[in-house]
Amino acid sequence: MLKRDIKTLGNAAQRGLNVVSIEKLHEISVRMAREIGDIQPRTEVTDIPVEVVEWRDGTLLDTIFKPAHDCRNG
Repeated sequence: MLKRDIKTLGNAAQRGLNVVSIEKLHEISVRMAREIGDIQPRTEVTDIPVEVVEWRDGTLLDTIFKPAHDCRNG
C-alpha cells in the first residue's frame, strides 16, 4: 500500500467513513444477493470479442466476449 493510500484511509476513518476492501464489498454483495435468490453460475466465454465499449474519447471501458455455448440453440 502506498503512503498516500494509508493517509487517505486515515483521513476517511477520522471523518467516520468505513473503508472496506473490494473483496469485502464483493462478499457483502454476494451474501445480499443470495438472500433474494439463487446466483447463476458464471457464463463460460471464448476469447473472441463480439463488442467493445468505448468512452467518447476512445478510452476502452469493456470488452464483451462470445459465449462458449450459444444458449439460443439449446
